[in-house]
Amino acid sequence: MLMPPRYRPSLALVVALLALVVALVGTSYAAVVLPKDSVGTAQLKNRAVTKAKLSKKTITALAGNPGPVGPAGPAGSDASLTDVAAGGALTGHYPSPQLAAPEAPQPITFQNGWHDYGLAYNPARFYKDPLGIVHLSGGMSGGTLRGTAFTLPEGYRPVGVALFTVLSTDGAGGSGNIVPACFFVFRNGTAYVQNGGSNAFVSLEGITFRAAY
Repeated sequence: MLMPPRYRPSLALVVALLALVVALVGTSYAAVVLPKDSVGTAQLKNRAVTKAKLSKKTITALAGNPGPVGPAGPAGSDASLTDVAAGGALTGHYPSPQLAAPEAPQPITFQNGWHDYGLAYNPARFYKDPLGIVHLSGGMSGGTLRGTAFTLPEGYRPVGVALFTVLSTDGAGGSGNIVPACFFVFRNGTAYVQNGGSNAFVSLEGITFRAAY
């Protein structure tokens, strides 16, 4: 009768079993043999006990009393806008400011024979409203076409070249047919009729542009 082969454990298995037995016995010994409160500050490594390892009750017990209340800070400024003067495009006082009135129109100083057309038309004027828009009015006549008719002062000039279509006539004395003419205003303030129409009458009504700052 054949006998089954006898199993002989390897040396590695024997060492592993011994290590397991020692570990289990050591833990049990520590749990059973160590007396209560035998582990203190001297037995603990630095930073071994962290807040995460403490109970809420312990954390509350370790918390100190609140410190004294500090001195009060300086009083803040009054944030109310009542009776504060408005500025810019507004006038009056808050909380009910009003839109500021436009400045008084100024007469245009003509050049190269041009002059105010007069008669029943608006006088040749310019002004800037509170929003920074320059307005021209009236009409002109008598000057040299393609020559500078007038120069607007600083603060009343466009950002770039401004081109407008204005009304003019094709006959002397302003009695001819109404025709369009090209009117330029440059960044340096110079303005003139480029082409179309005649020097008998050139309207400035409706010329508006935002002033450069």
